[in-house]
Amino acid sequence: MSIYNKNQKLDKRYEDGIWLDFQANTWLFFVKDQIWQPEEIQRAENASVTLSFIQKGICDAFLLEVFDCLEVSDLPFCIKEASEDLLKSLEMKDIYKYEIVLINGDNVVSAIRNGFFNKENTDILKKKLQARSKEDFQVEDAEHSYQKLAEKYQPYELEQFTVFIQKN
Repeated sequence: MSIYNKNQKLDKRYEDGIWLDFQANTWLFFVKDQIWQPEEIQRAENASVTLSFIQKGICDAFLLEVFDCLEVSDLPFCIKEASEDLLKSLEMKDIYKYEIVLINGDNVVSAIRNGFFNKENTDILKKKLQARSKEDFQVEDAEHSYQKLAEKYQPYELEQFTVFIQKN
């Protein structure tokens, strides 16, 4: 069951780019571009997906790649800014799902790709995020640290800091 539906018009206007959210035990990976070509939509819905979780210092991020559609893109986040939904999910036994949502310039969902993290990767992610939530740093520190990391490395170069890879 998807959180979003193909051809759904989103209420909020978003800038072009890529960002992350979490709802209903699902990691949401949004990618907005003005126009999605039919080939890109077909690949987003069917081609292989690689999701990597990385940690470097106090930085956490996902790397997302959709074969022949979306190059490796980084999606940093800070557990200190996590929603109550995400924090509660860390204690649950359910495996995490994911949803890749392509949005066009009219703010309409062009494609959706659903998947899940296997049990081992879900457990690793929950354990790492629980530990990270107990560390003593501020959101601004994590943001600054990630900014420095992004200046030094291209997204594909961040793969050296991978904690796990989920391929679907």
